[in-house]
Order: sequence, then structure tokens, then C-alpha cells
Amino acid sequence: MKRNWLSLLFCVLFSTALAQTEIGPVNWTKIEKVISTHPDSVRMLIERLATPDTELTLSWEERRTAFYGQALMTKNREDYTVKRAENAFEKGAYREAVQLAKDALRTNPLCLTALRIAEKGTQELIDAGSPDHYAADVKRFSERAFRLYNIIASTGDGSKKQPFCVTKKADEYNFMRYYLEQWEYVGQSLIGTCDVIELKEPNQYYARKSIWFDAYLTFKTESMNN
Repeated sequence: MKRNWLSLLFCVLFSTALAQTEIGPVNWTKIEKVISTHPDSVRMLIERLATPDTELTLSWEERRTAFYGQALMTKNREDYTVKRAENAFEKGAYREAVQLAKDALRTNPLCLTALRIAEKGTQELIDAGSPDHYAADVKRFSERAFRLYNIIASTGDGSKKQPFCVTKKADEYNFMRYYLEQWEYVGQSLIGTCDVIELKEPNQYYARKSIWFDAYLTFKTESMNN
């Protein structure tokens, strides 16, 4: 995979994050109660999590409340716009892709796929010589996404006993590829409410042969939308 300054930043941040992450499961009942009784407090946490501030003072429980609470409140309303952004990116229409990604982020500022498209699309435009796109924006999108990867990492270790908790299926592939740098897998299965991805081989970021993802919210959202 091509390495650039963002990849170097990733390696440094990854090592630091592993040392500082506080592992804890997602307490869905508690988050849903807070959303029901004090929704503005959750929105405040979401705003703080999405703010480009290098000194993030939120506790890990507050970060989990923000990330998973946002997903509960948004209920995948951004997905249609995200899909359009993905299609535009695949066609090389990077300006359109970035704009659509930004539109999706206005609905859900913590959407990993939208952040990825905004980051990579902006970089493509910069590389093509665009005068109105900046490296600072690429860095901002990348760092926000990395905060969210850290939150997913804080929910478990990828084992059957402690699966990583995600907000939707797309989180699984974003996390696996862009956080664990695992691009090849040989199988996938659904066991209970967990997606289990069998990897081709472990690497320096993930030592197991399989990754367990808790897909509780994926099933919950699908049932609410049917």
C-alpha cells in the first residue's frame, strides 16, 4: 500500500492509542436512556468529539456515548448520500464525491465512510492541482476518523468474548482496513448478532486470525426500518 505522511501519522497515533485506550463494552441501555432524558447532553458530546481539537478531554465512556448515541439518533439517514458519494468517488468525480461526503457529515458528523471519502477525495483534488482544497482539511478528516476508530477499539479486542462494537456493517470494513490494515480476508459468517471475519493472516496491528464484530445496532436499525 502506498505510504505518505498520513500513513506515518497513522502509525504514530496507533501506537499511542493502544497505550491509552480504556477497554469497556457499550452500554446500550444507558445510552438510550440518556438520549431519551437528556438528548442535548449527547449532542454536546458529539459536537466536542467532532471538533478538530488535538486535546480531546472526553472520557472513554463519553466518547462511546457520543459515537454510538449519534448512530442511535441518526438511524442511518446519511446512508443514501454516502452511497452517492462512494459512487462518485469510484467514477473519479472527486469534487462531487467530497461535496456529497460533506453533506452526509452534516447529518452524521461521525460517519466513518463519509470521513474516508472526504479525506481521500480531497487528497485527490489536491494532487490534481485544485487551488481550493487544502492539506489541513485532509488531516482534519483523517484525525476525526481516527478518533472513531479508537472508540471502536475501546469496546473490545476482537475476540468472541469481547467483540468490537460497530454502528453499521461499513464500520467493520473501515476499521479492519484503515485501522488494523487488514485488507485480505478468506471468509465471513454471522454468529448470533456478531459478524465474524476470517483473516488471511495476522499482522503487527492484529494478532488473531479472526475478528468478531458486535453488530447489535445493525440488526436493531434494520428492524426499526422494516
